[in-house]
Amino acid sequence: PQTNLYWALELPHRWFVLGFDLGLNDDLDDVQYSYFNHVIANLPSDANVISITHGPHWYVDSYYKKESGRMHKHLLTQLGPKLRLLLAGDIHHYSRYSAKIAQEGPELIISGGGGAFLHPTHLNVDVAGYTRAATFPSPTISRALAIRNPFQFRRRNWAFEILLGTCMVLMVLPALPLCGDAEAAFEAWSTASLLPTWAGLVWKCYVRILEQTTVALAAQVGMVLVMASFPEAQWGQDRRLLWGIPLGISMSLCTVGVACGLELALMALGADGHQGKRAAQAELPAILRNLPAPWTDVGVWALRSLLSFSDLPMHIYNSRAAVCAAGAEASRSLVVMYEVLMLPYFWVLATPIATFILGTYLAVSSLCGRHVDEAFSSLRIENFKNFLRLHIDSVGNLHIYAIGIGHVGRQWKEDPMWRREEDSGRAPAQRSAPSRWMPVDAVEPMLVDYIHLPVHRTEKKTPA
Repeated sequence: PQTNLYWALELPHRWFVLGFDLGLNDDLDDVQYSYFNHVIANLPSDANVISITHGPHWYVDSYYKKESGRMHKHLLTQLGPKLRLLLAGDIHHYSRYSAKIAQEGPELIISGGGGAFLHPTHLNVDVAGYTRAATFPSPTISRALAIRNPFQFRRRNWAFEILLGTCMVLMVLPALPLCGDAEAAFEAWSTASLLPTWAGLVWKCYVRILEQTTVALAAQVGMVLVMASFPEAQWGQDRRLLWGIPLGISMSLCTVGVACGLELALMALGADGHQGKRAAQAELPAILRNLPAPWTDVGVWALRSLLSFSDLPMHIYNSRAAVCAAGAEASRSLVVMYEVLMLPYFWVLATPIATFILGTYLAVSSLCGRHVDEAFSSLRIENFKNFLRLHIDSVGNLHIYAIGIGHVGRQWKEDPMWRREEDSGRAPAQRSAPSRWMPVDAVEPMLVDYIHLPVHRTEKKTPA
């Protein structure tokens, strides 16, 4: 078993594996540098070295446009042509980069598809001197997954929806109800189309937020600032603002627009005074009309009471009317009652639109080569797992098999072979069924890439 954070391992046919621990600073400390410097100095001239690190510095440095691991890269430079392969995980997909000029650099392999969410492969990060030779999944599949974000973001990130919805409530509810403004807009609706009427009410709501509220104004400004700073810094400040400010404004318009739409709906509900008559005018079921006396009267009374109690729009309208009638003298309990009754309708309408907007932003930005983490972590894709099998043959050549699993198992059952070998005393790796559980549906692995690295051979000198 591994007993240290970093190590060197000698394999057959002059193959060596160096396992580096770059830590949180993405580089080696002095002790580790001295250790590997001594190891490298004592390697044979025909050594074949495999370097293993947690993260792929060639990929991350190119993506974030930075330089990391100065001491680590210095050691790799000392290896020269002895360095045959760089292995890393951390990025949750499979990709391989090969030198544009054969034999001019080691193979670069990322195999991080072990357990976490999938990372996209359609972002072709430019690694100097290299070209991307293979990926799993394919860039086409990766793009198809990216455009699911607008439609799946809400379902897969319900906790974020709660946070976002709470912020949206604070952004507009303190400015409601729009007493006077909503009534005037409803009257204008009779002579104008809905869109200009709604837009005028939205403008008046913004004026009210600016002039009469503190919490809503602070929440509005905070939302725009957070969204303006959300785009990645690698875009540059100008492009961050170009993407972030419209995103923040869209969230604000969604919040205020839905609230103003609900205010207009309440005005329509109150037209002709029918808001208080719906329970009384509801058609009675035949079973109630045919009950023997006095159960007919009792049944009718119970049904109409239930309809009146459950008629939430009617209660919202009446609560709003009470707040507007009281004006500045409205008690806090009246205002809170109106806001509590309005909240379910606002939440059900506003949060799906807001999460759709954010999901669309993540999908588009991913297709443009940014938000590699956020765009796919929000999708929580469990499929497209991968791992490597390395084999050194009898003459010393290294064969690398990249194994992919397109669809992982989600339902499990106990492997009967495991129960038979439970008391065998053998280590799990030596058993025919090392794991207790197996998927209910068959999982079909596939070969997604193959690399053959011939061993360096010592040249035999011919005697004179």
